[in-house]
Amino acid sequence: MNFGESVKEEIFSKKIKEDHCKRAFLAGLVRGNGVLFESENGYGLSFKIAGEIRAYKSAELIREVFGFDVREMSVSEDRLNRRDLFEITVTGKDADRLLSELGILVDSDGGKAVAGFFGKLTERECCFRSFLRGLFVSAGSCTVPSGKDAAKTGYHAELCFSHAGSAELTAKELLKRGIKSNITRRKGDYVLYIKSAEEIKDFIGEHDFSAFCSTQDKKDNCVRVIFDATVEKDNNYALFTFKGNGFLKYMVRIMCGYLISVSLGKVEPGKIKKYFETKEN
Repeated sequence: MNFGESVKEEIFSKKIKEDHCKRAFLAGLVRGNGVLFESENGYGLSFKIAGEIRAYKSAELIREVFGFDVREMSVSEDRLNRRDLFEITVTGKDADRLLSELGILVDSDGGKAVAGFFGKLTERECCFRSFLRGLFVSAGSCTVPSGKDAAKTGYHAELCFSHAGSAELTAKELLKRGIKSNITRRKGDYVLYIKSAEEIKDFIGEHDFSAFCSTQDKKDNCVRVIFDATVEKDNNYALFTFKGNGFLKYMVRIMCGYLISVSLGKVEPGKIKKYFETKEN
């Protein structure tokens, strides 16, 4: 299992507690690679997800939120990535309700129209994060490069969109939260990507690491110098390397935990310098 798939497994291993966050997560799943179509009973929806466990957990989440069972699920082989792809299909009144309550279809001039990418469903910060996690599961990837360039680039997270507008809106929402991203064109798709190298480099230099050590060490002088900080791939693991003139208790562990939390979307990036100033995290 590669690093990106491990991140997705981590996302699915965490139970979503609030109903509004469950809806936001499902909206991200559907927006990521969902397809709308017209059927005899109205609109229909299908979306694909890799892995049997994830597919059944997604179906269970639909049942928890909307109270109906997914009746159509098919499987196909993804030979390129050597995995099974499960396609979940919802039609009829169930699809109408799901699309409406997830803010995907809205009433417009006596008919229906696809709503904007972000709306009321993602107004809460917790819901925005849940939406991004769902989006990453269905349309994202994450790699940790190996080789001589690994230290320069760090991990590389991507979200793939079929429309430029969706990619641009997502980039704007991320920027509001201090997350810089770029968009490139690849095989007809629009790929939004984020690199972590700039984040880990903020640790380099002479700083007060009070926010990155155990409480007992905070009584002493917490100023340390980090000469270099890198992250690279070691098989299916992310290998963090810090070089400095000394380290406090739990300092490296806490720094790695922060970087991993950023990559999983649990913590906003760009806060290292703030933690140095406030001496708290």
